[in-house]
Amino acid sequence: ARQAGIECQFISNRQHIDLELDQATSLFRIAQEALTNIAKHAQASKVSVRLARQRQHISLSIADNGVGMRLSDRAKPQSFGIRGMAERAAALGGTLSLVDGPDGGTLLSIKIRLTTPREAIIAAAASAPAHSGPPPDAA
Repeated sequence: ARQAGIECQFISNRQHIDLELDQATSLFRIAQEALTNIAKHAQASKVSVRLARQRQHISLSIADNGVGMRLSDRAKPQSFGIRGMAERAAALGGTLSLVDGPDGGTLLSIKIRLTTPREAIIAAAASAPAHSGPPPDAA
């Protein structure tokens, strides 16, 4: 808001959301890129960022009231920012969508699946080094 002179609103359905470090970092970088794009290109006066924890998903939506994006702008080969955001979301097993916003402008939505505690335990066990040596009860 201070840097770009755009009115910003942040809404979350939770005070604190536990995320893996890579999830938190990727969501931060996606939000950072989206807000930079809005400041540079959207000619927006307002932006709304919503972060929500649902049952097994995190959703992040960023909406602005700017001039919007043409479909051709979204598909430009040199649109590294958009491509990078989509790749970050995909790397987390998530999706990214860009659509026309309800108040004009653009609505960017990301949805990523959270790792369940059971999945985290399985992943940790699968990446643990194999035990070498005799079994603990061997004498």
